[in-house]
Amino acid sequence: SDVDESWDFIQSKLHCCGWTGLGDWKDPNMHQMHSPNATTPDSYPCSCLNTSAIAHLGSVTIGANASNSENVKGVPSGFCEASSKDGLPVYRVGCMNSVQSWLSANIILILGVSLGVALLELFVMTLSMCLCRNLGQDYNKLTRY
Repeated sequence: SDVDESWDFIQSKLHCCGWTGLGDWKDPNMHQMHSPNATTPDSYPCSCLNTSAIAHLGSVTIGANASNSENVKGVPSGFCEASSKDGLPVYRVGCMNSVQSWLSANIILILGVSLGVALLELFVMTLSMCLCRNLGQDYNKLTRY
């Protein structure tokens, strides 16, 4: 779904897992909603995987509802489970602080683009009202094709 793809994108780009931390994915409601077919509660989204630490782990098993498509880091999307008892090498930090710092760093750009789009819409709306006003009752001014 779009929500799962958004989570995968954020977690893989910002190297984080969950909103407040890894424990978010241990919540039974969250786990059931995003991974109803997972075999263990210790499975996490594959986008949480610390790819630099995977080489030290024996192997990673893709969960039952994981897809064959890959996210931006080349890690399969969906939920992954570790086949070793050491568990998955996942990012432990939550995404909340990373998202807030990204927004703080880019707030000027976001506001600038938003203001530019708003001014463009206002200009086009004013232009269309002027054109409609000058049209009057005589529609023969328009060239009909």
